Amino acid sequence: MLGKTNRGKDYMDKIKNTEPNIRDYPKARYYSYTLLNYLKRIEDLKNGLYRGQEEFFENGLTPKIFRISKEETGVIFNNEKELDKEKKIINSFKVRAIPHLEFIPNENDELKWLAIAQHYGLRTRLLDWTQNALIALWFCVKDGEPKEIIKKVEKSKRGYGVVYFYQYNENNIFDKKDEVNDKDKKNPFEVEYTKIYRPSHISNRIIAQSSAFTLHKWDKKNKSSISLEKEQGGRITIIKIPYGSFELIKNQLDKHGINSATVFPDLRGICKYLNYLEFEIPETEKKVIGKLDDKMNKKRKI
Repeated sequence: MLGKTNRGKDYMDKIKNTEPNIRDYPKARYYSYTLLNYLKRIEDLKNGLYRGQEEFFENGLTPKIFRISKEETGVIFNNEKELDKEKKIINSFKVRAIPHLEFIPNENDELKWLAIAQHYGLRTRLLDWTQNALIALWFCVKDGEPKEIIKKVEKSKRGYGVVYFYQYNENNIFDKKDEVNDKDKKNPFEVEYTKIYRPSHISNRIIAQSSAFTLHKWDKKNKSSISLEKEQGGRITIIKIPYGSFELIKNQLDKHGINSATVFPDLRGICKYLNYLEFEIPETEKKVIGKLDDKMNKKRKI
């Protein structure tokens, strides 16, 4: 049974004044403090995809390959040479990945290769989404242990994670009947606008996570990617999950069968879940909230 709690709300009341103004692009914004509250928020949301993040993307929803920073890697993704690297890295993945794959796509089916590579951490122009609202929420709160929350508060400008809901246009979806004929499927590096890709069940992770992707355009003229907010911002709803609610919601999701073992159906996922069950014992609410309050009070004084 999902109980009511003021834990997340009390925490957000304490940090509300530290939150900067955010863009006007989303269709709506909500706070959710418990699983039950979250389910009420999404009850009327239809025909869309969900994406959970532990922090808000300041520069918009763009794929990982376009979020490369010069400070992080010494490379900035802003010219044709970097676009060549994108193709080179996926070709290298095709060669090296074959012995480890359950399913091997046709060599020319670039989108299937991109989908598999994306799931295992390669930088691609795909952005991960799910058709399952609870899976998205889990990805938002999965690092909900007290020590991890403290780290997030120290780094965060906002004090919350987010679940995005994207109400897509049906015309933007790759239909299975177009799988052979759709030119963008053969060359995903030349799309003219953001498209939705719902892959076949080509890996256990894709099945378990009800995976879908957005395939993003690179604007050659302006040498930049086009964020989903700039392109289709009115179709996006944001649900904010306060850091103070992460641990509670993660535990509630586990009781409903959403955890690392079910989201990542392999030995690594099972081991991570067993560690969670046996060693990540929650501290008392008073102690956790007290630490969070101390961190936020220090940030206010700076």
